[in-house]
Amino acid sequence: MLAMPYIVFAIFIAITAPLQRGENVQVGAWNGLYCTTQGAPIIEYAVPGFCTAVLVIIVGFEVAIAIRYFRMQRTISDNFPLADTKKSPAMVLRVLAFSIYTLITLSVGVLFLSRIPWAWPYMVQAGLPLFAFLVFGTQKDIFLAWRFWKPYPDIPYFDTASKYPSSQSLQRHISSLSTDNSSIFDLERIPTLSITNV
Repeated sequence: MLAMPYIVFAIFIAITAPLQRGENVQVGAWNGLYCTTQGAPIIEYAVPGFCTAVLVIIVGFEVAIAIRYFRMQRTISDNFPLADTKKSPAMVLRVLAFSIYTLITLSVGVLFLSRIPWAWPYMVQAGLPLFAFLVFGTQKDIFLAWRFWKPYPDIPYFDTASKYPSSQSLQRHISSLSTDNSSIFDLERIPTLSITNV
């Protein structure tokens, strides 16, 4: 997963590098912020089309995950009425914020395809990975995992040998008890009276 952005970048370079050598292709910052190419339609629509397609896939996954999640919640509530199905408010807000930003970025991708020379759509789309990190990367467990300056405290050693006997000594103790039934209940042997003596 970590190599996917680099693979996509290498594929784009391999495809667009020969096309950019054409005479009709011009490179410039017409939007005032990012350099882009003009002249070849396949180059002009390659990046916006790819980003829009990826965002459509992301939104589709979000919808599918939401449907499956709510179905599972309903199944749990129906089969286990006493189960705690309370949702975390922080996680709901994080998912909601990311979904809203994803929809905004998808709308920006449509503006890309309309070839409007504005700079802010590029900024919104370029900020999606940073926004995803700020939303999901600022959770407490992730902070605890990445805090290299404050290691986890040492857990004291718990000696179980003195408190609990070993398996061999325990087995010998049980076998010694099993030889004498009266010793299990700490009862002394009581002499019985024979019926023939009566």
